[in-house]
Amino acid sequence: MVAGGMLPLVLGTVGVLLLYRVLVRLRAGAAIQDAVVVITGASSGLGKECARVFHAAGARLVLCGRDASRLQAVVQELTESLSDMQRQTHTPCVVTFDLADTDTVESAAEEVLRCYGQVDVLINNAGISYRGSILETHLSVQRNVMDTNYFGPVALTQAILPSMVRRRSGHIVVISSVQGKIAIPYRSAYAASKHATQAYFDCLRAEVERYGIPVTVISPGYIRTNLSLNAVTGDGSKYGVLDKTTATGRDPGDVARAVLKAVRQRSKDVLLAETLPTLAVYLRTLWPALFFKLMSSRARKEEKPKAE
Repeated sequence: MVAGGMLPLVLGTVGVLLLYRVLVRLRAGAAIQDAVVVITGASSGLGKECARVFHAAGARLVLCGRDASRLQAVVQELTESLSDMQRQTHTPCVVTFDLADTDTVESAAEEVLRCYGQVDVLINNAGISYRGSILETHLSVQRNVMDTNYFGPVALTQAILPSMVRRRSGHIVVISSVQGKIAIPYRSAYAASKHATQAYFDCLRAEVERYGIPVTVISPGYIRTNLSLNAVTGDGSKYGVLDKTTATGRDPGDVARAVLKAVRQRSKDVLLAETLPTLAVYLRTLWPALFFKLMSSRARKEEKPKAE
């Protein structure tokens, strides 16, 4: 009788929890309409796809990048799709600056804030990849990758954050990488920048929770973009090779929709990787000796960076 009496209670509790989750998701989803969403690296790749999905969701976009003409091309593409939208959309605003030049980021942030007077979601997406042997890599290249992938997003976040704290509202998102959780050979500068990014934004999450500001770190695996083509090598030149792993990676549109979902659900840490990279993340923690042995074996096989 006790067991029989408990069953309806358990089922009822589960039902209430499921209903609560649905209501929370619906409420969070509705908040994207008219929200001011800032996207760095918005002229191509994942940034452009994020612009597409957030625009379709009704966000007021601020698109950031180094090339004004390419950003305007994205704006034109989005505005020409207005007739296909089933909800109200807004013509994006454009702010041009080089994220790696941290001395200019503060003034760029002021321009971003002038677009709509506030920032509801900041998506730190811009980044650069790297392929090279540590023995053959100039320190200046390591610094350049860190400036773009770490110090740039940190500078922009810290410039925007006070306005969010004053409003007790906002959401910080950073596109990291699986390589922010594990390190593989011939990716030292990139993996180091993403490890630093993971650590910084984990700290930030804890510190700003009391202000009601969620922080989301999204760690994708390989995405079908030009990231490897534009990667820098040890002497600073372009890698110029579309790796097989990149060519067969996730569709950037799918990743962008996952970013939108993470924002709607206020997720804290999202791993978007296939089975092997996901297992590697856990292996690094649970059996580090085996992980290190596998990475050493991989380094010997590659000897130098090459198309995978």
